[in-house]
Amino acid sequence: MPPPSALTRQNKTADPSIANDGVLPTDVLHDVLLCLPANVLCRLRLVCQSWRSLTLDPSFALAHASCHPLVVGIHLSQNCCEVQLVDLSGNVIRRLPVAQPVYDLNAQLDLICVSAVNGCLSYILNSVTGKVTTLPDGISFSDSACCVASFQSILGKVPDNYDLIRSTSPSLLGHVPSTGEYKVLQTNSYCDTHNGERDNFIRTCNVLTLSGCGGRWRARQLPHPVQTPIIGRNNKVVLDGVAYFFVGQFYDDNFNGDLDSIGSFDMVTEQWRPMVLRGPLSSHVSIANKKLKFNPRRENLQLVVMNGCLVIVHHMSRDCSMDLWFLVDMDVHKGLWTKRYSMRCQPRCELHAYRPPCPLHVLNDGRILVWGAEQERVLKVYDPRTSLWANLYSMERYGFVRMHIGSLLCSGLQR
Repeated sequence: MPPPSALTRQNKTADPSIANDGVLPTDVLHDVLLCLPANVLCRLRLVCQSWRSLTLDPSFALAHASCHPLVVGIHLSQNCCEVQLVDLSGNVIRRLPVAQPVYDLNAQLDLICVSAVNGCLSYILNSVTGKVTTLPDGISFSDSACCVASFQSILGKVPDNYDLIRSTSPSLLGHVPSTGEYKVLQTNSYCDTHNGERDNFIRTCNVLTLSGCGGRWRARQLPHPVQTPIIGRNNKVVLDGVAYFFVGQFYDDNFNGDLDSIGSFDMVTEQWRPMVLRGPLSSHVSIANKKLKFNPRRENLQLVVMNGCLVIVHHMSRDCSMDLWFLVDMDVHKGLWTKRYSMRCQPRCELHAYRPPCPLHVLNDGRILVWGAEQERVLKVYDPRTSLWANLYSMERYGFVRMHIGSLLCSGLQR
């Protein structure tokens, strides 16, 4: 496959609006601008119309995003909280202030969704325009017909609000390619404490469509038996308009799935898919007619999206390694996974069994970009050809880091 610069060179000459007024040869101008970071290119658009046209061209923006990958992270300091877009040299390309501290982050194209510690307050940040939107409050218990009916069937009555404890998951942002819509998914858990104990858990999920005129949350039914999404940082992703979660073997006694089972929510139909996707570990032991052995104190599973693929990361602290399993067939009846990488981790990674390093992206040169464990807070790369690690730079004040998959040059660019 030709390099990104060659791809855009094939397209740019066909567009008569992209010229350089004779100052530089078109190929030279293209290659020079391709070397510059996005924040510099945005300022250079003021030089002349031809430069503006080139940097706004989707093919150029796509090539630039490929050459200049960015990570997006939550930067915490004593005085403020910012969401920052940072290049692989540690340069901050864009700063997006947030009104209060946030701890969870996920992104789709230009938009970034962050949630406060309690999960009840979430913001949508536009990485191109800098606009920050506060999401409306979720559906209250009394307004949720699903909750009221569920407690009525269990208790024979509806508990008072002061007897309830509500737990709200971080908001999950998704983009629907077929319609161009952005939707947000949020799950709630209600616990009755009338007898002084926490019991009778009821779970709901709500969906909101982002639009220029705002939006309202809509209650959606959970599947039966309940595929309870595990609430956490490394177990929920959205890919091609479908949200994927590790499901509730830890919280739901009625769930008989395996530890790596994945539930999914279709953001187009706004319904939970009835079938659970079997993960790679349980799939392989099933073929061998063996029972899955998993030690949660020594092993960890993460669900991530890398280069447009759904990936399960199996971290094993006993031998300090990570296996990256890529889903190659989205058919839930097949659940075909392939182990593309087996990464030997750096020494003492056994200290990070509960929050291990998180792979983010496979770079153009084949190296794997990894966000270091919580105790390290270092952005690093792993070379599968040499099995060697290299630190890029420290991100000590960053609480959470993920890949930015949009483009600061062209809004709504789909890679």
